[in-house]
Amino acid sequence: MTPSSVKRTKIQGFTLAEIVVSMALVSLLLVSLSQLLWSCTRYLNQTTLTTELQQSCVVATSRLVTELLESNGISIRGDDVNQRFCSFGTARNAKGEVTFDAAGELQWHSIVGYYVVKQGEEFALYRKQKNLNSPAPNPPAIPSNYNEVFWNNEPGAQRLVASRVYYLDVVSSTTVDVILGVKSRDDQFVVNIKTKLKARN
Repeated sequence: MTPSSVKRTKIQGFTLAEIVVSMALVSLLLVSLSQLLWSCTRYLNQTTLTTELQQSCVVATSRLVTELLESNGISIRGDDVNQRFCSFGTARNAKGEVTFDAAGELQWHSIVGYYVVKQGEEFALYRKQKNLNSPAPNPPAIPSNYNEVFWNNEPGAQRLVASRVYYLDVVSSTTVDVILGVKSRDDQFVVNIKTKLKARN
């Protein structure tokens, strides 16, 4: 074979300009995808937080309303100033039982307090129960000092009802209005629930 008989094939390649243009297009595509991913992640986080706040609000409201239904309208006291507590009489004793006297009348055993306290950076709703000295035939009158400070300092086990609750307003008239609010740590998301009920006892 002679050199003149060898076919020369030209190797086709990419020019530097073509490579730079393709890298720029890929970069734009990656930036667009990263912004889309960031937006989706942010939306997911906001949705998750809102759902958690709604669940916390529903749990707190349902627990409080369940107990308020068993109380008496004259034995319910809310916070008119700061909306941080609710105190009410209950006919349930420490074991959670309802008792009656010899005449078949309902006996009132304790006063329950739901109160909002800031623990660290976050508010939470707690519950405590203070037993009366002896069962009473009538719903107990709630002393004016049974507020969130009293309940927080009262000895006894406090039970966490729901976290992130910052607002609790209970207004008792012919019906009982319960307004409960929860919010995120940064105060960016707030969920409020309002319900009406009529105490049965």
